[in-house]
Amino acid sequence: MKKILVCGASGFIGLNLVKFFKNKNYKVIATYKTKRPKNTYGAIWIKTDLISYKNVKKIVKNCDGLIQCAAITSGAKNMVSKPFTLVGDNVIMNSLLMKTSVQNNVKHFVFLSCSVMYHHSNKNLKETDYDPTKKLHKVYEGMGLTKVYIENMCKFYAERSNTKFSVIRHTNIYGPHDKFENINAHFMSSVISRSRYASKKLMVWGEGKEKRDFLYIDDLCSAIKNIMDRQKIKFDLVNVSYGKAFSVKNIVKKIKMYMGKRYNIFFDKKKPSIKINILIDNSKMVRQYNWKPKISIDNGIKKTVSWYLNNI
Repeated sequence: MKKILVCGASGFIGLNLVKFFKNKNYKVIATYKTKRPKNTYGAIWIKTDLISYKNVKKIVKNCDGLIQCAAITSGAKNMVSKPFTLVGDNVIMNSLLMKTSVQNNVKHFVFLSCSVMYHHSNKNLKETDYDPTKKLHKVYEGMGLTKVYIENMCKFYAERSNTKFSVIRHTNIYGPHDKFENINAHFMSSVISRSRYASKKLMVWGEGKEKRDFLYIDDLCSAIKNIMDRQKIKFDLVNVSYGKAFSVKNIVKKIKMYMGKRYNIFFDKKKPSIKINILIDNSKMVRQYNWKPKISIDNGIKKTVSWYLNNI
């Protein structure tokens, strides 16, 4: 497989995938909706709106593999205040991409899901631990139900076509090219951005006790390649995670240390936050696809901080 279409390639995960697969000598077609990145990494870039069936038909032709990471995304703030923005367009976009991939005999379709469909737990959850009879946390409900629907449609298409489908339930991804903003950003990139200009104090939403699993972006990229190289069955769903959770407070302290800052850390319990623990088991990925994360949490944060300070 040598020709890869990366949908949503101007985003954090997509741009890192473009770089990764170009370094592996793949021909990469990359889509973006509004603004093409400054660093194109030698890919062929196509400006398009993936909500249009006409547009989707044009870009999917003659591709060996499609990695779908285009999505309307959000941080904790918007998941609380604007839950509907994550549902409608994501369903339409993915439905068009799956349908068109099957029609054009794309060999492998990879859908990047997430881990929000899992419930609060103090143990690492396997793929089979998702319980559809339990109501999701209200903050995650819109996104979680949307992702699960798309996962099921991947299985539906796989069983009725010649295209292999993979669903990757990845954990919290961080690293270079993320959106380093104070708000509407992933947790770690937001803290890094605000740390740069904090002098006496840094305010973090929530209690700090919440536990999350964080995976460095390069490890996610290598996991996707291993799946595309090794998957034998028509459909598979796997967790991709670091395999160990860290408290929000612990992560903030590490960022503070690697940023070389001396501010005091305060937690604002009144602000929107997601007060549950989500711990993800990666044993299936390790066993079945000969993969394990190589970047430790400390090394990953150091690499991310270094990239941020040198590029933003």
